Amino acid sequence: DGFRNYVGGRLPMSVEAMLVDRAQLLTQTAPEMTVLVGGLRVLGANHGGSKHGVFTDRPGTLSNDFFVNLLSMATIWDPASEPGSDEVYEARDRKTKEIRWTGTRTDLIFGSHAQLRAFAEVYASA
Repeated sequence: DGFRNYVGGRLPMSVEAMLVDRAQLLTQTAPEMTVLVGGLRVLGANHGGSKHGVFTDRPGTLSNDFFVNLLSMATIWDPASEPGSDEVYEARDRKTKEIRWTGTRTDLIFGSHAQLRAFAEVYASA
């Protein structure tokens, strides 16, 4: 379930494709899916209390921090260094190289997919 950042076992398709598939089953538009995922992340509504995708210093506060921090040019995204973390990436400060957040492929699709990035940029500017 990409909405709650849950991945369990082997999957028949990528986590990004599963997120879009689930959104279509819920009859959500792409902008609705984008804002829902961003809102759930800053509220900390992840499976098992995971911190992946909670790109904010104010968890629990509904804000546009998910989009602002995901798209920030002050951040470098690298694959996580821990073993067995194929789906996890680390957000490092460009200057200090300090890890600020972690995110999954599901989170990063909003920065890498052209259409979803356009929606994320609109929400980041709000």
